Amino acid sequence: MELDTTQFNYLKLVWQNGGTLDPSKPERIFNGHIDGKNNPYLWNFLVRKGLLSTPDEMTRERLWSSTVFPSLVELTDEAKKAMSEFCKREELERKSMEYYYKIHALVEELNVKFPEAGLSFGYIGNYERWGDDTSWYIFSNLNHRWGGYPGANPKSMEKMYNWAWMELETRLTNICGGSNERA
Repeated sequence: MELDTTQFNYLKLVWQNGGTLDPSKPERIFNGHIDGKNNPYLWNFLVRKGLLSTPDEMTRERLWSSTVFPSLVELTDEAKKAMSEFCKREELERKSMEYYYKIHALVEELNVKFPEAGLSFGYIGNYERWGDDTSWYIFSNLNHRWGGYPGANPKSMEKMYNWAWMELETRLTNICGGSNERA
């Protein structure tokens, strides 16, 4: 689905509002969030793309040539499916970032406790438009690297975090010596 930001944000707002929206009410929640909020050209474009429908009898020509607001716009089945997929991807990305920050914080904590280890967190590989061949690792100055968890997959990031939380401190203690207590 190739849409610009305004078009996509409008669809997302309709999706978040239960799949229907009355754009004739300027006090609605979409004011201030979307450029072209009461723009009949925007509705017409989305109707022609098959992503919005207007249940009332507004013809495309009338909608295009006037500033009359449709009484209701609703997402088509195609748009509902696309927005559902988008929301799932957005949730996966959010979870992945959550684990990224947890791993980063754990590495920083262990870096203070084991400065000779020189821990860092990062990836090897490329994230390109055609795919993700990255693998995430916790690197060390001690010629060790732990991980190899593929891509930005939240399940992989969760596994890496769980492994690091349970095992990394013990391994560093065995390599560097020192206490096995968390600060």
